[in-house]
Amino acid sequence: SFYAEERDPHSASFAGWGNVGDVDGILIYGPEGIKMGSILIEDNHFNYLSKGVSIDGKAEHVDIVVRRNIITNSYSESGHAQGMGATTASALLEENIFDHNGWLVQQRVEGGKEEEEGQATIYNHNTYFRRAVDTIFRNNIFLRPSSIHNKWTANPTVKGVDEIGSSNLLMENNLYVGGEIGISAGGNDDYDTGHRWSNIRIIDNIMLAIGRDRPTNRNLAWYIDAIDWDGGDICGNYLLKNDNPLVQNINGIKVNGHSRDVTVSKNILYDLYMSQPSNNNGALRMNDEPKSNILIKDNSIQLAGSEMRPVISENLPSTTFENNTYYTDADDGQWFRVDGDNYSFDEWEPLSADFESLDEKQSYIEPERTFETYLDSVGFGSSIDAFVRSAMDQPTKTWSENFSAKRINAYIREGYGNTTCN
Repeated sequence: SFYAEERDPHSASFAGWGNVGDVDGILIYGPEGIKMGSILIEDNHFNYLSKGVSIDGKAEHVDIVVRRNIITNSYSESGHAQGMGATTASALLEENIFDHNGWLVQQRVEGGKEEEEGQATIYNHNTYFRRAVDTIFRNNIFLRPSSIHNKWTANPTVKGVDEIGSSNLLMENNLYVGGEIGISAGGNDDYDTGHRWSNIRIIDNIMLAIGRDRPTNRNLAWYIDAIDWDGGDICGNYLLKNDNPLVQNINGIKVNGHSRDVTVSKNILYDLYMSQPSNNNGALRMNDEPKSNILIKDNSIQLAGSEMRPVISENLPSTTFENNTYYTDADDGQWFRVDGDNYSFDEWEPLSADFESLDEKQSYIEPERTFETYLDSVGFGSSIDAFVRSAMDQPTKTWSENFSAKRINAYIREGYGNTTCN
């Protein structure tokens, strides 16, 4: 166990606010020009650190396996804090639990960046991977980050010129609850000259209640951001139930920037609540930067009780729409927005050549299923804190199926008919 007792405000050994220095649990460091790796980090608890696991330096870090660890309560009073941070790494993250990383308390100033007493900031996340390649996140549980669950950056090495900085990433069958943003594969430096990502796959994940806690005191809930992709799939994901009515800056899936050969398919977007249509927020959102061969097919966008637009596009010729099912309670003439103008479904069809899609309200078997109803069904009384404590109380080298993303995601999918990518 990596437990920084002096950083735990509930501990008798707490150092006191203003005296809490940063501490990493495990630091892997390699200088430029070397290749290092073949490291397994398994069955550990990381609690009240500034970073649970940190991979740093300019080395080529390969074959890093992080499996069945619990990383929680990472925070800093003087800088950035992450559950796990990595630079130039090829890694497998499998069956870990990340909870409440990057913060202890909500940011006290709206839009602020104060760090005292571990306040949430926009710079702190459950995971933060820079220029990653050949990396897999599979069957993890990501809960309540300061800002983003999975933040990826692909910063160019030459100022002013975009280049492929991150490639071959797979996020599959993970569970995401809370926070402000689910997956962001688009930051940070972007010179608007080309692609920065190659072969990115976001497959069969479940995201619930993004935006619920407002850690940084902002009013946003963004589920998946894809920016400057050269090839990728966003398939079989369930983007469900933002449940804080104060949060109205909401997007389901954004395909922005210089993107090509991206397929968005078989996703279910359900119960994303907006009180009125927005010109900038939609279930599917494509901006006006150069794109080609974007395919949107077989998705179910169900926004009953919401006035969110199913589609906002500023680059319609780049996109093919096929066999989607749309529904919103926005006024008929407000469903779709293209190049600054609003359209009804009947007007959308000839405009987009989307003749195979339907405007239909669908019903599901048990759409009220959530992470909290799962917790209640296995005896945790809907308490995320109790769930994490119980996971940490497991005997060494054991991992109950009750704490697995596989079981939880299967339970939630059953309520929607078990649609998956494959």
